[in-house]
Amino acid sequence: MIEYRKKCCLLIFEEESDRNTYLQIAATDGADKAEALYYNNLQQTAQALQELPFASTVWVREKQTTGALWKNKVVEEMVGNSQSEKIAHAFQQAFNQGFRKVILLKGDCPGITVSILEEAFLALKIIEFSIGLNDRGGYYQLGMNQFEPAILQQADWSIPDIGKKVIRSIGDLKMALYKTKMLPIIDKFQ
Repeated sequence: MIEYRKKCCLLIFEEESDRNTYLQIAATDGADKAEALYYNNLQQTAQALQELPFASTVWVREKQTTGALWKNKVVEEMVGNSQSEKIAHAFQQAFNQGFRKVILLKGDCPGITVSILEEAFLALKIIEFSIGLNDRGGYYQLGMNQFEPAILQQADWSIPDIGKKVIRSIGDLKMALYKTKMLPIIDKFQ
């Protein structure tokens, strides 16, 4: 294992990262279709991340709902009232465990690859933050090499243009940011 990977941790959030998209699908095609698409996206993401070269923790709403989806990964229940609080708690736990490069990834991101995450972790060797934006103004990954709770106050994925708001928060701290490849939100079965 490459030495830097020992200090890296991926936090996978199993929570609807773009609730507005799923709400739109539910309104036009029904709640069952929206839920099926969400779980299809989760499954594709889990398959893409089966073999990770760094530590990972999956944060879920309830442990009993995960089944065998996240094989060989630590599963923890989210703590906090808002999505921002849940994200901040997960980051704080990873840094408290001694990890020095931590990336949060939305669980329903079927376009993700291990190479995109490797690129983000490598950037965190010399730059404070990494972010991967989606094609609708949000983000699918957020990485940091030091815990900065100030940028997590607005980290809720359901806020319009949250990606830009997080980038602005990082700019306000006068810290460097690396952007990974933009990925589309998957709102149809493929």
